Amino acid sequence: MVGFSLLPFGLQLLGWVRTPLGGGWCGALSGGYLDVFSAQVWYSQLLIGGLALQVAYAFLWLVLLNIPGARGQPELPGGSASQLEPLERSLYTAGIGLNSILLMLFLLTRLTGLPLPSSLGVLWGEPAPLDPLSVLMALSSVALVILLIGLRRRGSGSLKA
Repeated sequence: MVGFSLLPFGLQLLGWVRTPLGGGWCGALSGGYLDVFSAQVWYSQLLIGGLALQVAYAFLWLVLLNIPGARGQPELPGGSASQLEPLERSLYTAGIGLNSILLMLFLLTRLTGLPLPSSLGVLWGEPAPLDPLSVLMALSSVALVILLIGLRRRGSGSLKA
């Protein structure tokens, strides 16, 4: 789960070095041009914010996995595992929501474009080009959503071993 959360960020790092796969979600920023009025730069800023939230989500799971009594860690006297189960369930739901919003933003920026702020007011941006790296990043987010939905349905108590 942590790996799927960090995978889009790692793939985006490949996009910064201009591989044949493309620039990823933030391709306009790694493409060498920074036109303030460009819709792709606005989309890149939105999706970089989403990548930052995905990385923060992964690190939150890393912290949770190392709390005594969580996920097979030796439990402290008094036990804290039962108190962590509602938190795990909430984190599953938060991850599903975060990745679903990112996927929706990605699809909207690629299919129709989004409104963007400018000095002339709000303008409607053109659709961003689709590259293979972006598709890989989106597929990793889809895989994470499917995994989180499965984990939430199964219940956090079944993952102790």
